[in-house]
Amino acid sequence: MNSIVEYDPEDSVLYVKLTNKKIVSTIPLGDSVFIDISDDNKPVGIKYVLTDKNPDTIKAIQSLFLS
Repeated sequence: MNSIVEYDPEDSVLYVKLTNKKIVSTIPLGDSVFIDISDDNKPVGIKYVLTDKNPDTIKAIQSLFLS
């Protein structure tokens, strides 16, 4: 499976899905980055919560994923 990048503009969350495996736990890597883990301890996805509320940054990210 190729990685899939998703963006949720309502919550300003960027998610990189690495596999289709079931998520059994999530490891926080600070306040804005989280790694989802499968039952075999492999990464399933990476969630990045955008903390930069600068409208130009948000618009740039939206243009990449919502075009």
